[in-house]
Amino acid sequence: MSRVTHYIIFPFVRDSQGNLIAGKGQRAYSNMMARFRAAFFVGIRLDSETVVGAVAFMRTGNDRPMILAKYGETPEGLEGMD
Repeated sequence: MSRVTHYIIFPFVRDSQGNLIAGKGQRAYSNMMARFRAAFFVGIRLDSETVVGAVAFMRTGNDRPMILAKYGETPEGLEGMD
């Protein structure tokens, strides 16, 4: 059985108290597309909030997620995903 790799981007916004909140995950079709879209998200308005950071990661099968790229402000502790 083949193992499928998923590429996901999570944008981050700040709530009214200044906490980072993950937005809805966005699917990408390749490593490069995930990196490009994560970089593109930073600074745009998404659901009436300005995106302050984004993370692109990949996951194959049941393996742990691997961070491909981080842009802007992202939560602490993501390094454990590498």
